[in-house]
Amino acid sequence: MSELFSHTLLESAFTWLCQTRKHFPANADVWHLRFHWQAEKQRLYQQLNAGTYQLSPLQLVKTAQGDTRALWSSPDALVLKCLTLLLTPQLPVHPRCEHIKGHQGGKKSVQRLHQVLRQPNSRFVCRTDIKGYYARINKQTLYSQVQSHVHHPILLNLVWQFLHYSVEDGALFILPNSALPAVPRSVHSWRHSISTRWMRTLPTNRI
Repeated sequence: MSELFSHTLLESAFTWLCQTRKHFPANADVWHLRFHWQAEKQRLYQQLNAGTYQLSPLQLVKTAQGDTRALWSSPDALVLKCLTLLLTPQLPVHPRCEHIKGHQGGKKSVQRLHQVLRQPNSRFVCRTDIKGYYARINKQTLYSQVQSHVHHPILLNLVWQFLHYSVEDGALFILPNSALPAVPRSVHSWRHSISTRWMRTLPTNRI
């Protein structure tokens, strides 16, 4: 069996999951995963490397503040973290895509934009990241863009499952238009920037 998803990779994603869900309630599935981790790790290792792993629908949960959120199961969240770690070095990300970790986004992006706008020839801001922009990116287009850089069938299968996810609300299954994560959407931004040639002519930042 080809080891695309190594034990080291799974452990790294497991550490991340435990950290991000350490304050989850006692009935959350993360505690079951943690208690049975050795057996679950072997199951995930076998299914992922065989290409048979299937993502489950997201579940609607209530937060302590009373808000409703769509949440991946803990095994799925761990698998998607592994997928992100494997895809990141394979996908092109322009330095100006500042929503990516390590690209000096946030306050530094705002400060740089403020400095640019104070220059005589920089009078306009063109905002593409409007509400719902990434949620309405054509999934087939995005998948084709990922395909041009990622060729492993197991990775592509997981990307396809992720892009075509659903949400379970009781017995009702919903196919929503929801925001895409940072890595796939940065590929779309990179493609968009190249096609419009903005990166070659303007001091553009993707915040």
